[in-house]
Amino acid sequence: MIGCRNHLQGGRAPGKAPFPSSASSSPAAWARAAAGGAAATLTLACGIPCVETVTSPDLGSERVLIGAPSVPRGAVVLLPGGDGHVGIGEDGAIADADNFLVRTRNQWLALGYAYAMPDAPSGSPSLTGRRRSDQYAAAVDAVVARLRDLYGVPVWLVGTSQGAIAAASTAARFDHVAGVVLASPVTEPGRSGETLFDVRLADIRVPALVLTNAHDACRTSPPDDAPRVVAALVHAHPSDAMTFDSMQAGGPACGPWSPHGFMGIEPTVLDKAAAWMAAAGQADSR
Repeated sequence: MIGCRNHLQGGRAPGKAPFPSSASSSPAAWARAAAGGAAATLTLACGIPCVETVTSPDLGSERVLIGAPSVPRGAVVLLPGGDGHVGIGEDGAIADADNFLVRTRNQWLALGYAYAMPDAPSGSPSLTGRRRSDQYAAAVDAVVARLRDLYGVPVWLVGTSQGAIAAASTAARFDHVAGVVLASPVTEPGRSGETLFDVRLADIRVPALVLTNAHDACRTSPPDDAPRVVAALVHAHPSDAMTFDSMQAGGPACGPWSPHGFMGIEPTVLDKAAAWMAAAGQADSR
């Protein structure tokens, strides 16, 4: 296992990690970028893969993949959806890179953000139905603390689909985060038995942004619920919602290669989210 602190000095000059343009967005294109981009990401940060282990007394250990540009402006904890399993190897290789946040992780580097992406904990290989638990929120908060320790920058939580529940749950419990981004959040009951509205959204007191796609056909994440989410974020200042428009689909309605996963507009979504985060951070600091 390679710790990241040992490789933060003497890193190579920053550069843009490759990711497909909207026009070329396809499962194959993103798979190629994820495979080659992982090495590029970690070269920017460390020269070799940065994988750390965060241990929770309740959930066991979880591998965390960490990447960063030479001088991060901020950091994000990326919380994928589904069952939360990414399959991070000791060398930083990823077994399941399809998820929206997993396949676009390199874009955060190009935007100036360090990232940490936790895998599902060893004691709970599936996070289905456990995203809003106290135990998992504590595990995510430990990743936030690690990023703050490594880079000394504001840390945002970014969750998609089921992962949005984890992002909101952690932000509602801990005050260590700079803000939260909820992409295609699960707001209607499904197989996991939990939704974003099971979280005490009124306890979130940091900037919060909701991202939806107008053509998201996943029944558990209707884009029309975005105003309800923003209305529930009564103490999040600022709070806002952005709705995008993409009909590209290459898989099931709730899968990563669909409007639910912002297929075809990934760079646009992250560019606009990052711009909002920067403005919200400045407003929150005044």
